[in-house]
Amino acid sequence: MPNPPPLSSLIHQAIKAALANSWEEAIEYNLKILSHDPHNIDALNRLTQAYKELGKVNLAKATTNKVLKLDHYNPIAKKNLHRLTAPAAPISPPSTINPQLFLEEPGKTKSVNLTKVTESSLLHRLTPGQLVNLTPKSRTITVATSTGTYLGSLPDDLSARLIKLIRLGNRYTALVRSIGPRYLAVMIRETSRSKRA
Repeated sequence: MPNPPPLSSLIHQAIKAALANSWEEAIEYNLKILSHDPHNIDALNRLTQAYKELGKVNLAKATTNKVLKLDHYNPIAKKNLHRLTAPAAPISPPSTINPQLFLEEPGKTKSVNLTKVTESSLLHRLTPGQLVNLTPKSRTITVATSTGTYLGSLPDDLSARLIKLIRLGNRYTALVRSIGPRYLAVMIRETSRSKRA
């Protein structure tokens, strides 16, 4: 009997299916993840989105409520519940995020938790996949929204490394990967590498 795929592979496939708008497939992969890890909040939030895209509002609500039982302050679940229970709430259109942005690629992308994170009321307004700006300072790199609202900073060791590479000509883009009441994770992708780097 073949071994089941590892959890990391299922997560990769679940994200890939969602970004391709293959919602039935996304549901299948997230349910497999939850059979291994019933308390996986990321999988539950992805499952909510898939149900919502297919118009299965009752299943989306039930899944969101599961998240809120596990994490009462989960900002994604709170936002989903508000959208699902608002009068005549429209079902969100399919996502149009470039799939390449969310998929990790060794040597090209890195997910990192920010330090010196802004207040939770500002974090609550962010959405996964939202592009953010990286601004090199003398010893650190700050992260802000497109309108300049400060969100946090990259860890000192990563900041130092990226500042050197940016000075050599490398270019990077960043987006919101995951959000919590007191944390923010971003994914950084190298978009251009200098011949000097």
